[in-house]
Amino acid sequence: MPWQPNPEVEDWRGRSELRVVVVDGQVLARTHVVRGLEAAGYSIVGSVGTGEATPALIRATLPDIAVLEELLPDGSGISVCSDLRRGFPSLHTVIHALTLTHAERGRAYEAGASAVIMKEVRLVPLLAALSGLRRR
Repeated sequence: MPWQPNPEVEDWRGRSELRVVVVDGQVLARTHVVRGLEAAGYSIVGSVGTGEATPALIRATLPDIAVLEELLPDGSGISVCSDLRRGFPSLHTVIHALTLTHAERGRAYEAGASAVIMKEVRLVPLLAALSGLRRR
């Protein structure tokens, strides 16, 4: 599915930044991702540490993209992705993981992930994935 701004957000036209939420169970990792994306010009509209808290955050902030860590304290980012795609079909999701098998990558795409990338300290793969979603 090509990238489209979230239609529930009326003021998306003319905005240079995408609205992003970050979901990661590790506070330091979540903070690192949030700060890195903000420095790259993305508008971080919220962040949480559990899959359970994610749908409420999405409803409250109406982001364009959700960055989901695969290993959350209360479950799988892939499961959260699947739930979000059913409830918020225009939301793009990026699975951000330390390690994934080929089969897990396939399940992430089947669950509706727009991109699946590996975590790196410098955030280069994440920034490239978000930039690619912007161009779609």
